[in-house]
Amino acid sequence: MAATNEQDSADEIFDCCRVIASYRKGDRIEDPEFGLRDQTFTTKFDVNQLKTDLGSSEPRATAVIAAEPDRFDELIERVTARISNREEA
Repeated sequence: MAATNEQDSADEIFDCCRVIASYRKGDRIEDPEFGLRDQTFTTKFDVNQLKTDLGSSEPRATAVIAAEPDRFDELIERVTARISNREEA
């Protein structure tokens, strides 16, 4: 039995954002703008770029994103994203 979410529910919008985050831009040849820009080797994580990428692929979502350095390793940044339905925000 497959799990389903009601269309336009907070759960469905979250699942769409999760799928977007699992692809890098250019991974899908049928839609090369789908996904997020790869920031793996950047010196500073660009929170605004992440918001822009999510917003362009999933306009129903409102994202609150924070990035902060790891307590033990300054080369690691912890990124937290809170996704909500734009109509509920």
